[in-house]
Amino acid sequence: MHIHLLHFLILYLQAYFGEKLSEEDCAKAISKWKEEQEFKTKGQSESNVLETIWSSFQEFAMKFTQDQSLESIEESNNASEEKISEHDVIFAEATNIVSLLGQTTEELDSIMNLLGGGYIKPKPGGDLLRDGTSVLPTGRNIHALDPYRMPSAGAWARGQRAAEEILRQHCEANNGAYPETTAVTLWGLDTIKTRGESIAIVLSLVGARPVKEGTGRTVRYDLVPLEELGRPRVDVLASLSGIFR
Repeated sequence: MHIHLLHFLILYLQAYFGEKLSEEDCAKAISKWKEEQEFKTKGQSESNVLETIWSSFQEFAMKFTQDQSLESIEESNNASEEKISEHDVIFAEATNIVSLLGQTTEELDSIMNLLGGGYIKPKPGGDLLRDGTSVLPTGRNIHALDPYRMPSAGAWARGQRAAEEILRQHCEANNGAYPETTAVTLWGLDTIKTRGESIAIVLSLVGARPVKEGTGRTVRYDLVPLEELGRPRVDVLASLSGIFR
């Protein structure tokens, strides 16, 4: 592996996970991916790869089922120790990201395929650091967004924090008084890139929240009761860009 690519992968993982993933774990995730690549290049057939994946999945499913049964039968410290730790989840995601970033060479393959009139697989576009695996691998025929899935869970969390900071700064500058009206600009490209962060800011300011069905599709927006909100609702003057409309 080229040194500059290794350096890029480490920098990306550190920027994406921050302090949640150590530099040592970054190196481990990359090493694991390298081992998988070397394994694939040793001439293992596609059928054997599928058999290996299926076998691994069966082992995981069996262990998961057993762990769940143990937890339901006996609530003990031993059972809690068998649960997957947050570190394991983060490390697994890091390994997956490295694997997806390793497919960036498909960008040139897709260009050549496109020039030949071939089919390019679709994929949502977005920001690498904000959206991670949802926009990887690159080299796909990207589409902008699904309006029924905005704001995303991450955008909703970020938008709430931004709205709280807006209100905090206003209250500090105005002897604790909340604003009656706030202006928010809704840009189309920004909304695409952040998966609806500005929409989340508007909802948070007015004291509303998205209601999603089991598939993750937003079906409506409900007002948060004032008793739960703990503050007055803030009117929002929204300025919409042409693309956003």
